[in-house]
Amino acid sequence: MGRIVALLNLLITFSLLMAPESYLKVVSSQELTGSEFFSSINEAKQKVDKAYTLSRERIKESLNGAHLSPSDFLKYLKAPVAGTRTAIRAANYVEAALNILKKKMQNKCPRPFNITGMMKKVGETYDGP
Repeated sequence: MGRIVALLNLLITFSLLMAPESYLKVVSSQELTGSEFFSSINEAKQKVDKAYTLSRERIKESLNGAHLSPSDFLKYLKAPVAGTRTAIRAANYVEAALNILKKKMQNKCPRPFNITGMMKKVGETYDGP
């Protein structure tokens, strides 16, 4: 059940970001292809999942260790529960995907920019920063 909720939250989070390739453009006449967009999302998901897995393994190892300190136990107790953890993970997916997209776009567009402002629907005008 938890996996279903997590996947549903992930789909909802990225539903606004998911668009056909023709709907994604960059202001500077360069195009952000759909494959770059989706590969960035997949890369972000893998990085965030790996970080979460390592974090949980470290907490479990510290709890199983011979030298359990009160701070280790408090870390475990203060870890977010399922719903909150899913929301935080979804936000981390979005943040990581935007950072990856920003790095990819810096090669195409040398001037400073806002990555969320770079993506727009075809036909809309870019107001700029």
